[in-house]
Amino acid sequence: MIHLNGNVLCAMDIETTGLNHRIHDIYEIAIIPLTPDLKADPRYIPLDILIKPDTPDQIDWEGMKKTGNTDVVMEALERGTDKFEAADYIVEWFGKLKLPEQKRLVPLAQNWAGIDKIFITEWLGPLTYDQVFHFHYRDTMTSALYLNDRADAHNERIPFPKVNLQYLCSQLKIERDGRAHRAMDDAMTVAEVYKKLLHMMYM
Repeated sequence: MIHLNGNVLCAMDIETTGLNHRIHDIYEIAIIPLTPDLKADPRYIPLDILIKPDTPDQIDWEGMKKTGNTDVVMEALERGTDKFEAADYIVEWFGKLKLPEQKRLVPLAQNWAGIDKIFITEWLGPLTYDQVFHFHYRDTMTSALYLNDRADAHNERIPFPKVNLQYLCSQLKIERDGRAHRAMDDAMTVAEVYKKLLHMMYM
């Protein structure tokens, strides 16, 4: 993608112990640098970190049961990386990408502004966040909402009455095969969804 101007588009996902960034923690994060056709770029090693929750007493266990991630959270509690060490590791990994000066990662996620960015900024701090991530993010939820608005403006059928990731996959005929709610798998699913949404705009 020439218009990225040397920045790197990355599919991303986080898994959290709840939805409130003030009391809940990230327990898994995945970052996958992408090629122009939105596949994992073989030039870069993806990042996948299991992080030990800092506030285990605040874990939303009912929410974990619904997503089927109870065992993963238990694993994170037992052998996850300390959150400060994990933050250092992200900076180290970013440096190994050897991007040109002032170039950063362009996030591609589901509900980036509503969930991921808030949790990641709270964890890394705004200075480190700005060092690593570009502000021109891409978002499958926002893209689907745009397509809904576009359809409405042209008096066409609304393509996505719901915009959660599972529903987008069902409408776009993307098989998840039980891959939901693991950061690496969801990140790649987001890339697949975004690719199909891009082609929808020109149908």
